[in-house]
Amino acid sequence: MLRTLAALALGAAPAHGAHDDDAAGARGRDELAALLRECRAALKPVVADEPEPHERAFGLPLVVVEGNGVRVLAAGGDEEEARRVAEAMAAARALFGTLTGLPATFPGGVSAFLLGTPAAKEAFLGKHPRLGPEAGARLAKLEGAGVPGTADWAWWEGDAERRLDGLVRFSFDWLFRAQGITLEQHAWLHEGLGFYLTHAVTGTYLTWFVRPGAGSPKRAGANAALLARMEEPGVDWMELAHGLFAPVQAFDLEELLHLAPDELEAADHVRVQALAGYLVEVHRSALGAIVARVGQGEDPRAVLEEALGFPFDELRARLDGWLAQRAVLVARAAGRLSEGELRALWAALDAPQQVVAVAALRRRVAELDTQQLRWLRAALARSSAAPLPPGANAPYFDPKVHAPGQPIARKRLPAGHAKVKPIVASARPAPEARAPRLAFDYDWGRGAVVRVAEPDEPEAVFENALAGLPPDADLARARVLALLDRPEERALQAAFAHAYTDRDGNVYPVTLYDMWATGTTMEMPDVDTLGIVHEVLDEWQRWKAPVPATQHGELYKTIGDLFQRARRARELRLTLAELYLAPSAVLRKGYETQTLNLQALWAALESDPARLAPELPASEGWEAFLAAQVERCKRDPRHYALGRRRAAQLRRDAEALLVALGAALEEARTHVPPSTDPDPPR
Repeated sequence: MLRTLAALALGAAPAHGAHDDDAAGARGRDELAALLRECRAALKPVVADEPEPHERAFGLPLVVVEGNGVRVLAAGGDEEEARRVAEAMAAARALFGTLTGLPATFPGGVSAFLLGTPAAKEAFLGKHPRLGPEAGARLAKLEGAGVPGTADWAWWEGDAERRLDGLVRFSFDWLFRAQGITLEQHAWLHEGLGFYLTHAVTGTYLTWFVRPGAGSPKRAGANAALLARMEEPGVDWMELAHGLFAPVQAFDLEELLHLAPDELEAADHVRVQALAGYLVEVHRSALGAIVARVGQGEDPRAVLEEALGFPFDELRARLDGWLAQRAVLVARAAGRLSEGELRALWAALDAPQQVVAVAALRRRVAELDTQQLRWLRAALARSSAAPLPPGANAPYFDPKVHAPGQPIARKRLPAGHAKVKPIVASARPAPEARAPRLAFDYDWGRGAVVRVAEPDEPEAVFENALAGLPPDADLARARVLALLDRPEERALQAAFAHAYTDRDGNVYPVTLYDMWATGTTMEMPDVDTLGIVHEVLDEWQRWKAPVPATQHGELYKTIGDLFQRARRARELRLTLAELYLAPSAVLRKGYETQTLNLQALWAALESDPARLAPELPASEGWEAFLAAQVERCKRDPRHYALGRRRAAQLRRDAEALLVALGAALEEARTHVPPSTDPDPPR
């Protein structure tokens, strides 16, 4: 009977043109929000209850609430959390049924256990009558799980927000499976709709049934960068999907419908969530039939073609256009302009108008009182010293001092020299798209804040604001770095801040740090290697120029170890300085999963760089320090939640900045320059 109804529903699908998608989507978003409110309003009150005898057997202090066919048991006594979870699970069930028209029931006697401590997790897994030691050990590796053969669901990792998100995801997983939609067979629909609907209920994307794959070596970096953005608190994956369906993207939409769970990369997760959003927001009337027929094993391409009323080959272009316009409409509903609109406004300004826009932005930002700006102003107020002018050239090691037995004279190569271009291209690759544009930076060699570009250069100010960074954020970043740098390691950093030279005595406009960071084979003249060990280790006797080839291995290993110390100390501080005013930092190896841990550290120290500085380790303690941050966040979900809240606050503050940016651009667009005519007409 269900198959017949589904076919009738699809057969009745009206013709739907591309121009209709935007209006339908806007209505769909409003209707979804209204439906969720109605689902919550229709719930019966959740009431307190007492643990049953078999529940007491766990030996846990359980608070129990029950209502709307859901029973929630919280170990530790947080009745408010238990009520929130019970209501969200019931709302998720009602929302699914209303959206799809399909049966929406939980298993009889469903019980959700909120286990907020390792002891509670151990007691539950160790004493559950349906779990033996082997099964308990297997489930212990997860963040939460359903107990096989029962209606007991449990979540034991993270804070209350993680537990809420996890159990709502479990709810949708059950509802999908009841229609035949499984993670194993229908990853695109299970994960896409699961993430989309869970976000609709909780506002979060926290629960992975399967983490994204790394992809090919070529895509690994892009996948890691996108995944880091996906896990930022407050981010909307629908915004991240903008551009992922564009013709330049190398992927096959039909293949996406057949990928196994472990084949989904970060971009695939964003795409399937966007596709699910399109179905819910634009084609809600066909959603139930799509779920039913795909769950019964029909080819998803054929199902989508019938449901949507146009050829499958059109879908990708429709999604690309719809997402672009959706971003505009969502931004407008939030009182701001979309990124595309802001860029179009900026491009329409001439040079004098761009200068006006920067001044207008500064004036409007001065009137804002966001937390981000309070932190920025606090950093600027710590020092009134003017930044130093940029150094004309990085110093180089003097061969007469460090290699008197091989005193090859040094000569600087001009920027346009044929040898310079490939070296600079290797040592200074294009910055990450979201990296801040810097007019001020911290000079690790001189241990000082320096001016590296023209302040208020319009393009840089605009791009920084678009990325959520207000004017002077670069100066605040540099001053934070000055506070976080360790005076004890100044010689180490200064040594690698020397210019790179080759064995012919040519001096290049890049530093030894830049070159060592490339990880590529390079010339290592004795004057540079010996200069480092002389100035950092004060070791003058062990090696002398010309260094015999038999000693190169040990010398180069010593330099390599020193570089790793310098890099670890520097990159830790760079990441923290960037997180001072932004929800995420430039992605660096070793920090892919550290963003929220370090945001939590900032929050715990009240975002005070002076308090943070003594907490940071010497370079040798880098690994133990990061491991300790991970352990602290795992052990104390409340501490980890501080990091999530701080990052979310910065994202909200960035939206306020975008509102100010839009107003500044509009002001500049309508700006009329003063007349220069000495006798204007009357």
